[in-house]
Amino acid sequence: MSDDLNLLSNDAFRDRWRSWLRTNYPEEWRIPIIYRLAGDDERRWHRMTYEAGWRAPPWPKEYGGLGISLECVRRCRGTIVPPCWTAVPSCWHLC
Repeated sequence: MSDDLNLLSNDAFRDRWRSWLRTNYPEEWRIPIIYRLAGDDERRWHRMTYEAGWRAPPWPKEYGGLGISLECVRRCRGTIVPPCWTAVPSCWHLC
């Protein structure tokens, strides 16, 4: 996998996001009608996305982002959910 996400195609970028979600989003959180992130679980999710750079992908890596370019953000619009990723169960349709 390329370390420079700016070089990835939309499909490859989407695959990277989906793979990260499948690996890191706990199974017990994947039932949105029954389970909604709150409290400690929500803080844990925010920490996980921040540590992986997915909290704010266009931010520089040194500030917790992925360092992707604005061009990549425009190109990938709709590939990833908006920066307020609290309601992540709504993005499981991507996987």
